[in-house]
Amino acid sequence: MLAQLSWHVPLTRSMRHHTGVTSAQFSPDGQRVVTASWDRTARLWDAASGKPIGKSMQHEFLVRSAQFSPDGQRVVTASWDKTARLWDTASGKQLGEPMKHKGYVISAQFSPDGLRVVTASRDKTARLWDAVITTDKDMTEDILLLAELAEATSGVTLETVGQAENFKLLAPEQIIASREKIAAKFLGSSSKLTSLQRVMKWSVADRRSRTISPFLQVTVSEWLENRIKEGTVEGLRAAIQVDPASARVTAHLGRRLAEQALKQASDSDEARRARGEAEFLTNRALKLAPDSDEVKRLRDEVIKLLGSELGSRNRRN
Repeated sequence: MLAQLSWHVPLTRSMRHHTGVTSAQFSPDGQRVVTASWDRTARLWDAASGKPIGKSMQHEFLVRSAQFSPDGQRVVTASWDKTARLWDTASGKQLGEPMKHKGYVISAQFSPDGLRVVTASRDKTARLWDAVITTDKDMTEDILLLAELAEATSGVTLETVGQAENFKLLAPEQIIASREKIAAKFLGSSSKLTSLQRVMKWSVADRRSRTISPFLQVTVSEWLENRIKEGTVEGLRAAIQVDPASARVTAHLGRRLAEQALKQASDSDEARRARGEAEFLTNRALKLAPDSDEVKRLRDEVIKLLGSELGSRNRRN
């Protein structure tokens, strides 16, 4: 038989630095590439053509890695000049102050929500840093809009009359108008918005359909479904905090607590609390969704589990 042969052909011209390239990564949308190099720079490139985009991001010593933020609007670089740095991908300008270590920084990466950066260094430490920075892209108009959102959220505005400052309750129609104005301003793709704009857009979005955070693509319903599939008590408790009216989450937590009660000593305080909470939660879930077959099934399972546990305890006594 003839062995299959394959050839790998470059799709673009070379993305060339002056010396060795230490890392390369696609942007989240696949449209750009960021590279890091021993020549003390990181660079952005167009993924379709291989052409450089904007100015290079300059360090004082070799750049060990460069990574995009989840929204693709920032890059974090790690350098042997003992710093990690944030950069705006649109302008190529550095954002904020360098994140300093006492030794070479060998990696830097954003958290999944884009709010923090974790760095690792030859100084034997890893560190977490706040990555939310207000930039010159956040126009005065957006700052004032954020203040209006804060007032609409609290339902209170502060009025200054002479030397006195008085709190004034906002009418419901004023609150609705402010939220609608913000929602209308930020229509369209979130990938084109600044971090501040994304937070405001997310804050006024429908809670039933919005993402779990301003910087993630997972919706609340998808996140809740993942907690149900995982089936841990801790995850289900977190899910109830996000959506206290979810009958499915409530019933699944009750079912899990009933199982937990069976694994504990039947006369322990922990077992008694778990039994009581399982009974309460599944009963509440049934009231929230009386027509749900899944909730009914989980309620019946809890009754059987607790009933069998009670029967076993009575036989032992």
